[in-house]
Amino acid sequence: AALKAAIDEASTVAMEHFDFARDKVIMGPAKKTKIPDEETNTLTAYHEAGHTLVAYYTKDATPLHKVTIIPRGMSLGHTSFIEDKEVYNRNIAQLKAEMDVAMGGRAAEEVIYGHEKVTTGASSDFQAATRIATAMVKVYGMSEKVGLRTFGG
Repeated sequence: AALKAAIDEASTVAMEHFDFARDKVIMGPAKKTKIPDEETNTLTAYHEAGHTLVAYYTKDATPLHKVTIIPRGMSLGHTSFIEDKEVYNRNIAQLKAEMDVAMGGRAAEEVIYGHEKVTTGASSDFQAATRIATAMVKVYGMSEKVGLRTFGG
């Protein structure tokens, strides 16, 4: 935040500088020189809108913070969320909501472009949803079929 304020030649560090710093840490640096073509931007916008809509309409989803189609880090777009308060534990409904939100981007691609035109852009979303589902079963004992036990190291 202080570096951004200095770059902006500001006399004090303002909230906008803290927002900039938080976004850079959470989403990665903005790559404004690597703006994709209009077709890719449109697809990315639909994908990120899918995450956004699912988060907005899902009761136990983490509150939405910001959505961008400016490439950041390794992604072409990013939807970020920030909890209203400190979270120490997550319940089943919250974990399922998080998986739903992760799948929202791919769902939007399929609705807009059809099954044969979905892209590889959702791979990290699948990894996130799979990581949550696996932990629910193997670590948290949240599977009705497997029962109250853990598996693995």
